Amino acid sequence: MQKAERENGNTPPPIDILSTVSGVLAGDQDDMERFDGLLRPKLSRFFSRFNPQISEDLAQDTIIKVFNALPTFDPNLGEGGKYEKKFWGWVFTIGRNIMINNHRREVKQGITTTVPIDENTQYPDAKEDDEAGKEWFYQIDDQMILNLIKSRFPSLLTRREQDITELRVAGKKNKKIAELQNSTEGAIRVMMTRARVKIESEILEKIGFKPTDVFKDVGFQQAVVCGRVRSIKILGRYYTRKDEVNAYNRKLHIGQELLGKGYVLLSQDATLSEYFHFRYSEVLLRHNGRLYIKTDDLEEFRKGYKNRRKKRVFPPSPSHKRLAGLCQTYAQWERAIKAIKTGRLVKIKNRGSIFVKEEDFSTWVETLGK
Repeated sequence: MQKAERENGNTPPPIDILSTVSGVLAGDQDDMERFDGLLRPKLSRFFSRFNPQISEDLAQDTIIKVFNALPTFDPNLGEGGKYEKKFWGWVFTIGRNIMINNHRREVKQGITTTVPIDENTQYPDAKEDDEAGKEWFYQIDDQMILNLIKSRFPSLLTRREQDITELRVAGKKNKKIAELQNSTEGAIRVMMTRARVKIESEILEKIGFKPTDVFKDVGFQQAVVCGRVRSIKILGRYYTRKDEVNAYNRKLHIGQELLGKGYVLLSQDATLSEYFHFRYSEVLLRHNGRLYIKTDDLEEFRKGYKNRRKKRVFPPSPSHKRLAGLCQTYAQWERAIKAIKTGRLVKIKNRGSIFVKEEDFSTWVETLGK
């Protein structure tokens, strides 16, 4: 219908969302009907990507929720011409939450006919639908994948592989699974790998996800684990999409022009204390999400910092050193904190300071901290 109208030159004028919302809040019946006609087709297309069987029901629930919550939407967000973008982001956030809650409710009831994941349908005239759909992909977890296998891919895994996958999703370790299956840990690992490969090829790759370790970048792997790159974790392995990799690479791109003008990257050239001293300073230059500082400003600070009165440190033992003193840069300190959280480094906290054994830190730097 809309396509025919465009071809005949009879395209209806765009709806002013700001004035329509104001009319709805004022109780105007015409604006209410116009508002419903604006929301319903977009929401139906959005939900049909995930569950065509109940897309209309989900759209109706979302419209009711939006109508009820409309007085809480701040009209001041419209300043600067961003009202429409913020409004659609708000609407699709409500829709996504309704869809997730519906899925969780069906899981509790033992219904496994929902959550079809399919990205083949494209909506060139609804950019908001696509952006909201991409956001929802990162809600996928082990339980969703397991339900999807049972409902839409019942022959994807062998009976044994599915049993092992269910135990893994339930939180069992390989050793416990081997005991329950009367097998060995090695055999369990092999079957888990086979199951994971099938899930990757038949489900995850078709919606654009790839294992993060295929990108062969240690810094990228650490960014994924630390949550700086959006990803999903399925059966113990991290997956992300190409657009997230591109965004990460753009963020890491160092402006060569700035380096040529005497700037250095703060996280790579400053120590921990220097980083925290400068991170809100006016002498910093922000470029592509990264912080740069002139070499002269950094050197001037270091000259005055040497003459400071040093704080007395009380290590728990002679072999322990302050982590902040061992780390050469802020970036290395971030990696060390992650190593502590994952158990690769053992810390002792004393009087607000973190201490680690100098020998352990040196070993970590040689192996994982480079």
